[in-house]
Amino acid sequence: MVKDLFEKTKTNVADVAKGIPLGRMLEPQDIANAALFLVSEEARQITGITLPVDGGWLAFGVKASAK
Repeated sequence: MVKDLFEKTKTNVADVAKGIPLGRMLEPQDIANAALFLVSEEARQITGITLPVDGGWLAFGVKASAK
């Protein structure tokens, strides 16, 4: 979905990744891993939270991508 948007808008993915604190774009597996953790026994005491899986955008802020 995001890949299609970037292609349609001719957005440079490398430039966007530079603005992410962890330095890379998220992949579907990143979201899946978070979901699997939340339904696992290890997360049995976690309730009512928002778990940002965003490469650090919320924690460190979003940098403007280079043009």
